[in-house]
Amino acid sequence: MRPKPRANNKEQQNVEEQQPQHVIKEEKPISDKYQVKYNSKTQLRLDEKESFVLGVPGTKIYSVKWDAEDKYIACACENGTVRIFNVRKRQLSYLINSLVPNIPFSYVKWRPQAQQFKTRNIFVTGNTKGEVQHWHMTSGKCLGTMKEDNSDIYCIDYNQDATKLAVCGLNPIIRIHDEEKRVVDVRLGVEQTQPPGHNNRVYCVKFHPQNPNMLISGGWDYRVLIWDIRQKKPEANQIYGPVDLW
Repeated sequence: MRPKPRANNKEQQNVEEQQPQHVIKEEKPISDKYQVKYNSKTQLRLDEKESFVLGVPGTKIYSVKWDAEDKYIACACENGTVRIFNVRKRQLSYLINSLVPNIPFSYVKWRPQAQQFKTRNIFVTGNTKGEVQHWHMTSGKCLGTMKEDNSDIYCIDYNQDATKLAVCGLNPIIRIHDEEKRVVDVRLGVEQTQPPGHNNRVYCVKFHPQNPNMLISGGWDYRVLIWDIRQKKPEANQIYGPVDLW
């Protein structure tokens, strides 16, 4: 039986009890083999002294995110690891392994720092088994797992005060989680509405930076939808993308 997500008020105690899972101190970036080079066909300008490459050859990366202080970069990888690089030191600092070996992490997102949460350095991941997991970077511990089905997860986003977490993926349903209770609070696209929700996989979700009840989503049905999560339906002003003709 899958353990229930732990309440958020125990988060600090759980972190303190856990020993570091895997802290990397010596591994350097692979800048000796791969270099960032200037391309004269673009307008991108690079400072060669400040340009470097982080990563490991042969490791496919599905998602990359900066932390709030622009110190760490978290990379969700196909081989079931999250590699966290310290950009200031130019090295790999933490290596987080999936609880089930070789289950790809498809997305990673740092939780915004908010007053209601005492624990810092928290990030969430989505994987190809439909699991959303909270992790503590410093200890390497998984703080909880949320799962509804076995659908791949493609994107995760927090609202500004980190009270809600939006998740989308292979199926057309967008799930809004209550971050403190670690449960699904709202499901968008379940009911028949006018205008309708997505009818295929959803690749991206994004909360409005000022309005915590407004969510934007984009899917394989060539539509960008603007949702009011209180109404549980998209607004009438949809955006339609290009349609390929075969």
